[in-house]
Amino acid sequence: MKQNHQSNLDLHTNLSHDKDLLIGKSYCFYSASGSSILSLTNSKIKSEVRIGTDRIYISTIPKKFNKVPEILLQDISNVTVSTVLNGYNTFWVIITIIIGFFYPLFFVCPILILLFLRHRKISIYQRNNTKAIIYSKSKQDAENFCNDLKHLAGINTR
Repeated sequence: MKQNHQSNLDLHTNLSHDKDLLIGKSYCFYSASGSSILSLTNSKIKSEVRIGTDRIYISTIPKKFNKVPEILLQDISNVTVSTVLNGYNTFWVIITIIIGFFYPLFFVCPILILLFLRHRKISIYQRNNTKAIIYSKSKQDAENFCNDLKHLAGINTR
């Protein structure tokens, strides 16, 4: 019976090679819905993330959402992805449910809002108790970024 095991040195070489492939990689995220309640224009949140050799650089537009412009990889303690709906869309879900009791056709509206106007919130926790938040419309992009960042920071996934 032949056993096919890699030595620890080969495994370490493969892991460092995977990290080298991720360095310099850029990600671009857009939120599903706007950042301003009263805005009639497209006010989506755009975040660009670039992975450097020892840190990640985060650029967010509009600037008021750019709380943490860079994070050292060694300071990352956890990365999570959750599904959220902003306050404006939550307001419309409640209003359309109330209207739906009088006009049953309106029960379709909250379902459409929940399907198309929710986005993913990527939370990057640091050891100094600060948190960087990135919004993504795509679930797959958010999960791929989360897995890549966990791999770079050396966080064990369960």
